[in-house]
Amino acid sequence: MVARVGSRQPGNSWRSTWRGAVFPFHTWFIDAQAEAPAPVAMILAGLLLKLGGYGIIRVDVGEFQEAFHRFVGAVVVIAVVTVLWSAVAALAQDNLRRLLGYVVMSHMGLVLLGAAAAVPLAINGAVLTMLADGLSASLLLLLAAAIIERANTSSLRAMGGLAGRMSRSTVLWVLAALAAAGFPGLAGFVGQLLVVLGAYPGHRLATPLALLGVLVVAGVLIWTSQRIFFGPAAEQYARVRDVGTLELANGVGLLSLIVLLGVLPAILMDSVNFSVLTMLSRGSG
Repeated sequence: MVARVGSRQPGNSWRSTWRGAVFPFHTWFIDAQAEAPAPVAMILAGLLLKLGGYGIIRVDVGEFQEAFHRFVGAVVVIAVVTVLWSAVAALAQDNLRRLLGYVVMSHMGLVLLGAAAAVPLAINGAVLTMLADGLSASLLLLLAAAIIERANTSSLRAMGGLAGRMSRSTVLWVLAALAAAGFPGLAGFVGQLLVVLGAYPGHRLATPLALLGVLVVAGVLIWTSQRIFFGPAAEQYARVRDVGTLELANGVGLLSLIVLLGVLPAILMDSVNFSVLTMLSRGSG
């Protein structure tokens, strides 16, 4: 019975990576981010992809450690390629929502690297990265939908100077982008740092390469913020209105969680670490 279950473990991994939208199983997710209604895009990025990451950590790493270890090298390669591919693809994007899709994809590559490291520090970081990315991606996609609706375009080339007309959106966007970029004091920082620190001892080449991709994505987010909100404003945006009360309330709610998790990561860290240690001890028993 154990042999039969173990033999199905690689299949579980491939299903989880497909849900996690890591390379090369990512095209469906990027297309969905560009075409799906905003609420669907938020659910895909904020929840569905995290189920893929959860599946790899809880099932593959937690239940089948010995079998997972046999092909961990391939998982590490996929993780690094995912991060680097996302970084390069994000640089080339003109469509705002497709760009955000690649940002989310890069974070899932980092999550996969943390899972492949199979040590508590890196897995803790992977879990926190999924939580932080779910929050920051949801907020960025919420704001992207509002911007695209008001600007009547998803092209970054056509945007610019919106800060003067959308001041509330600008503040929310910049903070969400900094969180996604791993800026200290916001939700993304601790998780990304723990993944890098935990993965480096066992993967001394792969981890710096993944870190390079993460830094490129961070630069893309900052550059995108500048392209959308700053610089000269086009005449057609002279009467663009800012986010409404409901959108603002949703945005502030998400931002509050982003700041809370960034300033006080310990509120989740102890329980996450306990769960990870318990999972690893059961899997090795």
